[in-house]
Amino acid sequence: MVVLLLRYYSNSTVFSAKHKGAQEIFCVDFKERVVYYREKAFL
Repeated sequence: MVVLLLRYYSNSTVFSAKHKGAQEIFCVDFKERVVYYREKAFL
């Protein structure tokens, strides 16, 4: 799921946050639908 989101948005901010943690990737600057994917992926 994380890889799909990275390919979909392909933002430099996402790749830099990828090294910090998977959860931070979705907490950068995304829409509500991305937050929905985060809960589904980590729940």
